[in-house]
Amino acid sequence: MMKRSKQIGHANHEKWIEQYSRRLSWPMSWLSVALSLRRAAAVLWEDVKKDNDKFLNDELEEIQRSISHHCLMLLGLSIENLLKGLCVSKFGAFNKNNKFKFTTHKLLVLCEKIDLSLSEEEQYLMEVLEQFVIWAGKFPGPLEYTDLIPRYQKNSGYAPLNSVSESDIKNSFNTIDRLAIELEEKIQGS
Repeated sequence: MMKRSKQIGHANHEKWIEQYSRRLSWPMSWLSVALSLRRAAAVLWEDVKKDNDKFLNDELEEIQRSISHHCLMLLGLSIENLLKGLCVSKFGAFNKNNKFKFTTHKLLVLCEKIDLSLSEEEQYLMEVLEQFVIWAGKFPGPLEYTDLIPRYQKNSGYAPLNSVSESDIKNSFNTIDRLAIELEEKIQGS
């Protein structure tokens, strides 16, 4: 059986507990990680657009493996960090047992916690990005087949939640920017 490396025995646990608490309690930490993830997604997005151009010009042999799902995963993770930062700024990070309160990856649940107003289109986008955070950006398939079943889309038929358009990606960047401004305002107001 494989063994994990051992933690050092003389570690100052109080120091590491303080570090842990500070990282998760400070909304600025969440904002910083979110903006780094957005930046990484923007870098990938430029390559995705180049691949799309090659595809449209029938240069299929020029295209490497698709990276669009990784771009979407990073966008979803960025939004997750912003939502958790907003949750932390509103409710604090830890429960009475010193456990982090916001462990879910379900973006709509996090939106509901902070009473975030979303259009129908934004709600659908959150549902889509949640799939990329949970599985579509990391694995070939979901843990449950029901996550593959197509969903109805407003004015555009139906598709699986891991099927996105260029406008979905652009809307994701816009949503990140909006949430980042909201979190920055909360940080400045506290």
